[in-house]
Amino acid sequence: MPRRKVLLLVLPLVLPLVAASCGGSAGAVHSAATPPSAVSAGSTITRCTMASLTVTLGTVTTVAASQRQIPVTFTNQSATRCSMYGFPGAQLLSADGATYDIPRSPLVNSTRIVLAPGANAHATLTYLADDTAGSSDFAATRLGITPPDERSSTVLPWTYGPIVNQEGATHPGTYIMTLTPGA
Repeated sequence: MPRRKVLLLVLPLVLPLVAASCGGSAGAVHSAATPPSAVSAGSTITRCTMASLTVTLGTVTTVAASQRQIPVTFTNQSATRCSMYGFPGAQLLSADGATYDIPRSPLVNSTRIVLAPGANAHATLTYLADDTAGSSDFAATRLGITPPDERSSTVLPWTYGPIVNQEGATHPGTYIMTLTPGA
């Protein structure tokens, strides 16, 4: 078979792999980075880092029988604007050191968010509460949160009880959404 035909047969197999590797986690869909407000030419807006942010948990709301949501809010504490894009990392931790990585939801496209000093962005954390305290629960005591594109994180107390352990589930009921503007 001539070399050109081999490349034409292999190319359709390689392109999806390349596209998936450029977009972060498999299955996640990201839109082009578009700031919600205009940025003047020549201005430089740096990425928000853990050093310039505070992280807080909002009020829990019930979505379904045992599914709850809580906003994870990032506030820019620096004196300059900074930007965020994508999903925060989220991990529940138990008292005995076990961890539960919270998957990212592909339901919403990410957009670039520019935070003025004192401004907020949030990601909604949806979780399945284990109201029966059964054997399939994960007894979380803390929540580790990492801003997008960061390695530094903060750990917050988790006082909302155990969650249903769905590690490996195809469509888990516990997940975190992408960042959106506001608290």
